[in-house]
Amino acid sequence: MLDYATFRKIVHIPTKDKARQAMQLVQSAFVGFFDLVHIVDNEERNLAEFSTAEGVLIRDEESRDKFKMSSSLVDELIQPRVIPELFKSTPTVADMMDSLILSTF
Repeated sequence: MLDYATFRKIVHIPTKDKARQAMQLVQSAFVGFFDLVHIVDNEERNLAEFSTAEGVLIRDEESRDKFKMSSSLVDELIQPRVIPELFKSTPTVADMMDSLILSTF
């Protein structure tokens, strides 16, 4: 999957401030959620459009201010690879599984 330019571009850690802000929006509003999300704030809309240009989100053509994850593959790629690299304090899936296992005992 990483052989495709679109996926490779998403995984390479965004270093620009705008890319980091866009990924923060994606993390807070879109990751794990596949329905359309209505974005009202102009700055957030610009970040969502940036993420759309990068292939992370797609825009609803009928209502130009609604966006959603471009695919479940992209969602699954972002969660374990991009978000933990950008936001070091974010727990990984392995951390959450360890916590869940320990809490059941």
